[in-house]
Amino acid sequence: MQNQIRDLVERIVNGACTKLGDMMEDSWLTAHEQYRDFYAALYLRKSWERLLAPLSEKGLTSLSGEQLVERLKSFNEAFDESH
Repeated sequence: MQNQIRDLVERIVNGACTKLGDMMEDSWLTAHEQYRDFYAALYLRKSWERLLAPLSEKGLTSLSGEQLVERLKSFNEAFDESH
């Protein structure tokens, strides 16, 4: 859904769908631009939230070298799984 909204808004803004853009009011376009931005931010937050958890600053400085290595391994594994 995110990609469809983004694609439609971009086509209207760039003039590729001029008839559709003429039929829609500015309020429709503004609302869908907000949907696009909201879902893009949500996607980024959800996709990176799990990855960055092992590297959170809370307690990171008080870890031993071995614990820090384990956290970095956890990050690398989560990163590999996400791609």
